[in-house]
Amino acid sequence: MNDSPVYKLWVGGRPRPKARPRKGKHGNFYTPKQTKEWEALVAWKWREQHGADVPFKNGPVSLKAVFYYADRRAPDTDNLVKLICDSLNGIAWNDDRQVVEIYARKILGAEVEGVDLEIRACDS
Repeated sequence: MNDSPVYKLWVGGRPRPKARPRKGKHGNFYTPKQTKEWEALVAWKWREQHGADVPFKNGPVSLKAVFYYADRRAPDTDNLVKLICDSLNGIAWNDDRQVVEIYARKILGAEVEGVDLEIRACDS
């Protein structure tokens, strides 16, 4: 069992998945607005609760993410996790390649929507 500290974070609101880049009118690609907003929200909440220092500068990391939805419609779990991983690049870890262990779950019919995160160092 790993005795490393556990960093917890709750982000309230309807969790958004990582959406694919879209092609604009002039052939340029862009990240959809809802994706950018949720990435910024997750990053801001992390800094608000845990400060600006990156706790996992190197080494393997374990991520537990539980997504709560009030209704029975929820995006694919892998796209939800991808948004969290990308959001915390340079904030919780240097690069999401460090995330070697993932536990993800969706709870449907929840009273409150959001995502509950637990992050810790792990053995590779």
